[in-house]
Amino acid sequence: MADVINTTTEPTTNNEPQNEEQTPSVEELMAQLASERAEKEKYKNASDKASSEAAKYKKELRSKQTAEEQEAEAKAEAEKLQAEKFENMSKELNHMKAVNAYQKVIGDGKDIDSLIEAVADADHSLIATVIANEVQRQVKEAKAEWLKSRPAINAGGGEESAITQEQFNKMNYHERVEFKNKNPELYKKFTE
Repeated sequence: MADVINTTTEPTTNNEPQNEEQTPSVEELMAQLASERAEKEKYKNASDKASSEAAKYKKELRSKQTAEEQEAEAKAEAEKLQAEKFENMSKELNHMKAVNAYQKVIGDGKDIDSLIEAVADADHSLIATVIANEVQRQVKEAKAEWLKSRPAINAGGGEESAITQEQFNKMNYHERVEFKNKNPELYKKFTE
């Protein structure tokens, strides 16, 4: 029996001092390799999980940026429409101001639109024509008003009752010259 015991204890190297450079057995190497592979798989899974999360966040960020870009584009379009609306309203306001200013000059407004268009188109000949026509119209109106306001002059033989001293005094220079030419005797009477 002692022989059996010795044979079982001899294969173990526990009794012998171990070398630091002793080569590991195949089983040890396989166990170490399995452990390394398990650890590698664990790190690979963690890396895959982190990569998928990063991709997910990146995708969300891109979709969010796209939404922000769309919002920025919509905002730019709204600002463009607002600017166009403002420009149209400014043009309309300027047109109204021009009409008002030209009404003060022209009066009844017959040629206001043509004058505004001529000014807008820088058509100087049309502007000159419109203004000349307006001046002629105003001169005719003023002349008609002046003729209406003139006292009636009796050209028939100098009746004194046709005009009074007060009416004579209200006459301007041109009216008095005309009166003198038509009624020299009355004129002499009123100027004495």
